Amino acid sequence: MIGESPFGQSVRELLARYAEAKHESLEELLLQASELDRHYVPARYPNAVPSGTPHETYDEAVSTRTLDCATKIIEYVQRHLQ
Repeated sequence: MIGESPFGQSVRELLARYAEAKHESLEELLLQASELDRHYVPARYPNAVPSGTPHETYDEAVSTRTLDCATKIIEYVQRHLQ
């Protein structure tokens, strides 16, 4: 995993592969990555939600929670890239 090109759309999978290679436990970050993965398709495709459109499904609370998850993961990555 370390030194190879990242492949795939799953943030959780990429993070899990990194954690395994580094023998690190990243349970909280993996939960946050799972939260981001849940939004991959519905947020991008108008017909991915059962009824309505993504802009009707995503409210401020969902957006804030998802942004918080992304921020924590980005901060972790930035700390480990330095």
